[in-house]
Amino acid sequence: MLREALRDPDPLVRRAAAGTAVVLEPEDRVALAAPILRDPVRTVRIEALGSLLDVPREQIPAGSRADLDRAIAEYRAVQATNAD
Repeated sequence: MLREALRDPDPLVRRAAAGTAVVLEPEDRVALAAPILRDPVRTVRIEALGSLLDVPREQIPAGSRADLDRAIAEYRAVQATNAD
């Protein structure tokens, strides 16, 4: 069901699914959440990032590490924009 939700056309459903992935084992999280780091909607990408932050970097496939780095940079930029 989570796999289907991550492909849902509604970004709110994808965002919720990306956040829910945090309860999975790290290897399952990587398999499901890493592709969402390329989602066209920023909040979905950032939620996917949150699900992957405690996964050791070496467990993230090399092809997804650049996506992870972009999502981290994007998260930091959003936080800087919203800073008081």
